[in-house]
Amino acid sequence: QQQQQQQDVSGKMVRIHCLNDDAKVLQVAEHTNRLELGHLTADDDNQKWEQIALNISAAASDQGVFALRHVGTGLYLDTPVQYCYLQMQAPWETPGTRLFVSKDDEKAGGIHEGQRWVLDGHLIRHWLDGRTLDVNFWDLKAGNGVNVNVPFGDSFGCAWNMKSVEAAKEEEEEKTAEKEAKKAK
Repeated sequence: QQQQQQQDVSGKMVRIHCLNDDAKVLQVAEHTNRLELGHLTADDDNQKWEQIALNISAAASDQGVFALRHVGTGLYLDTPVQYCYLQMQAPWETPGTRLFVSKDDEKAGGIHEGQRWVLDGHLIRHWLDGRTLDVNFWDLKAGNGVNVNVPFGDSFGCAWNMKSVEAAKEEEEEKTAEKEAKKAK
């Protein structure tokens, strides 16, 4: 079911949940253009993203290339493009870059290379260099930063679940109804 949700979000409002802690979501840090984890809060535009399909193919993707526009600011998820040079025993040390939100490039006709992403299972990868959204130190706590780096090992800190805001709302209503039904018994 999670896989179906991930494939059926293009053009919808989504929240980006940590796969290993569903109560933590990607949001813009207050008074900055940087990204962090936050506690899931109902109807918070700071935690909502519009997934915008782009007409670019990506052979290794579950779906095509897309941009993520932050609902609260109208800015796009962005990172500098970087080739990966890995250090043995510590591949995460050199290829990391900051993750932020920024305007699209109107002069270049819209979304630029740093703002293009693909979904690869539970990894949100940069479409050109393959790096993923990565929670700093893989410590899944609210307020911890999120940047971009190479996935490694079990990908614990870079595994995500993109959930349709509408589907999540319906799921929550179903859970509430089930709890109420149990209480009534």
